[in-house]
Amino acid sequence: MTPTLRAALRLAIGAALAIAMVFWSGRGDRVFLAVIAVVMFATESPSLPWKVLLRQFAAGVVGILTALVLFHVADGWLMLSIVLLVVALLLEVLRLQSGRSLALLLTWGVLVMDTQRAFNIATVFDLALTFVIGLLSARLATALVWPQRPGAALAAVDQRLRQRFGDQLGRLRQWLELGGPSPPPLTSAELLPMVLALQQPPSRQLGLLWRQILHHWLLLEPQLLGLRPPLRPPAGPLLQQRLDRIQALLIPGRTAEVAAGPVPRGSTVWCLDLSSELIALAIEQQLDTLDQLLHSQRLLRGSGRLLRQNS
Repeated sequence: MTPTLRAALRLAIGAALAIAMVFWSGRGDRVFLAVIAVVMFATESPSLPWKVLLRQFAAGVVGILTALVLFHVADGWLMLSIVLLVVALLLEVLRLQSGRSLALLLTWGVLVMDTQRAFNIATVFDLALTFVIGLLSARLATALVWPQRPGAALAAVDQRLRQRFGDQLGRLRQWLELGGPSPPPLTSAELLPMVLALQQPPSRQLGLLWRQILHHWLLLEPQLLGLRPPLRPPAGPLLQQRLDRIQALLIPGRTAEVAAGPVPRGSTVWCLDLSSELIALAIEQQLDTLDQLLHSQRLLRGSGRLLRQNS
């Protein structure tokens, strides 16, 4: 199921639950308040902390109370705008800015849609209860449709990055061995969003390593694409050994094969056989750095700490 379809299903279930419970409680004339709450909370992150929910609930209550107190002056769009400004200022004073959008929308809903508004205990209770029904319906729909598994999502991003780099390495190795048209290089625009997604807790360490890997790869790949394949022995086989080790570190099943083995090193022949000694030394340096970074990633995954708290 795609994220868009999950979000739509989540919104539909939340709205249906809220409407059913509001009409069952005999407050159908204020169902708009529950629907507003569902729309606002059903489009939030599935892992929204309860502390944030409480702050937004408090902001919503401020909006409802302000609308009930000032409804008699909210005649026309100009006065309605002034009431909304008052709500925004109150939220700033109370430090409830995170719920500003919800509070303003609830204020507008009470002033425009509620035909029985009056500042008394019964009205406040009815509006607050309707709002709570909408909030709980949204959270229930979240739990049913979009389980809280951010660890699985982060692990999937990590897997996509490894797969992308591994596929590119395979194409480069084939090109260096056989020649022909060079493969298109990887771009920062394609990979950086995935790397940035991994730089959030709890995968921050992994994301930082991927950021460094991407940086060094973007330095290495143009140097490799600048070579003239097919490379002659011994430089060709030696470079293939280095690239094979890098590729193996990206594939979980092959990591153990290269972990204990020595890192193939360059030699005078390596430098003389490539087009330039400086290019050969630059390639060797980037390969060493990538090897170390990927090895650090392997140790991080093997430690069992990666994504543990969200798995």
